[in-house]
Amino acid sequence: MEELKEGEDFEFNENGEMVFSGSYLKKRGYCCQSGCQNCPWEYAKKVDPNVPAEFNDPWGRVDSVDSCLYGCDSD
Repeated sequence: MEELKEGEDFEFNENGEMVFSGSYLKKRGYCCQSGCQNCPWEYAKKVDPNVPAEFNDPWGRVDSVDSCLYGCDSD
């Protein structure tokens, strides 16, 4: 695995946290669905922060809000 390069692949924000660059995330080739600050797939813009994660499906594959995650009562 290639070593990450500061300033190219990542930088440190004002809180001292490592933030991956958009070019690095794109080069990595997939979205980790963590809401990365520089996400080239704009994951954070596709989810509603007021909705619990298990009900958010930013890719629109399933109607997650209406699905029964923990079983459905037929009453």
